[in-house]
Amino acid sequence: MTPELAKGHNNIIQDYKVDKYLIHVNYTDGHTECVELLEYNKEKIINEMLKQAEKIVKEKTSEEYYEERKTNIIEVCFTSLVMAAIASLSVEIYNGSVDYKRLLVEAIISLAVPVITYTVIKNNQKNDDKEVKKYQLFIENYEDFKNNANKGLLYEGINKKGWIDINNLDKYTYEEVDRMLQNVRKRTNN
Repeated sequence: MTPELAKGHNNIIQDYKVDKYLIHVNYTDGHTECVELLEYNKEKIINEMLKQAEKIVKEKTSEEYYEERKTNIIEVCFTSLVMAAIASLSVEIYNGSVDYKRLLVEAIISLAVPVITYTVIKNNQKNDDKEVKKYQLFIENYEDFKNNANKGLLYEGINKKGWIDINNLDKYTYEEVDRMLQNVRKRTNN
């Protein structure tokens, strides 16, 4: 029995778990498929996960992706500015009079909203960029990680959370993956 890997689905493998006889393949849409525990099946699943990760890294490091993100930030910040300004003016109009001091305070608050929005979006993008860099680093150096995954030196200076592979890469930070790669290079240079 060989895995068809979400045949008929257009989904990304989230992870897999191995029990005594089966490999449980979990997808991002929540469904799970089970295949017989054979080395061939496990390799096929790992290769599919690597292929999917490569595709995502390629998409998220493209120039179009960065341009789209930049445009989205501008749109969201502009929209939040307009919404905050409209809300402030609506209060003034509803009250029937314009208190210029209060209007000035509300204008300043209206200007702060897009700044806060921008900061939140940039922080989220920074975290997303680190995840992409982690996967890119892993994919580019896959053979080094694969050949050294069960060697203790690889995990020197980090908290080991299981053998490093595409299945449990999410357990590690970019810094930890980078440290592991440095450990591999240190070992191969000696």
